[in-house]
Amino acid sequence: MDFNDLVATRAQLFDSEEILRIQAEGDAWNSSKGFLPLAFRYSPKERKEFLNRHISESEIYLFKHKVEAVGLVRLQWNDPVFWGEAGWDPLAGYVHGLTIGSSWHGLGLGSWILSWAEARIRSQGMTCCRLDCMKENLGLCRYYETRGFEERGLVKLGNGWISKRYQKLIG
Repeated sequence: MDFNDLVATRAQLFDSEEILRIQAEGDAWNSSKGFLPLAFRYSPKERKEFLNRHISESEIYLFKHKVEAVGLVRLQWNDPVFWGEAGWDPLAGYVHGLTIGSSWHGLGLGSWILSWAEARIRSQGMTCCRLDCMKENLGLCRYYETRGFEERGLVKLGNGWISKRYQKLIG
């Protein structure tokens, strides 16, 4: 499918409801596959607070088809939470929260958004794209590996979440 008619816009606080809707659709999809999304561990109030912080501290992009938001991705320019000291690497960009609206699953939009994110990171002069996913989600881990990402170990967060870290050279 051709996604060239999609428009990427950097999210603002007034986009919160659309972002939360897409995140809820993504969480429901993950849950249907047997994975407990990290977001399920937080109250709606905490999720809204996290989102507001992420909008101000990182770059969240909404992808719209006409007026409908159909996907999103969050980019960070450092990530010491998941990557420790390596998270300050000035040549790396970090992809988080890539989510597809439920009516767009299975069309290749996730792959398109990931390529878009890699291009955005490269446009900032960076040569490395990093991301993480739940270690139990073997299908998603394989997906990243087939897209050229190499595993870079596990990280356990204080809340018990264990992620597998991935890196891809893009420059």
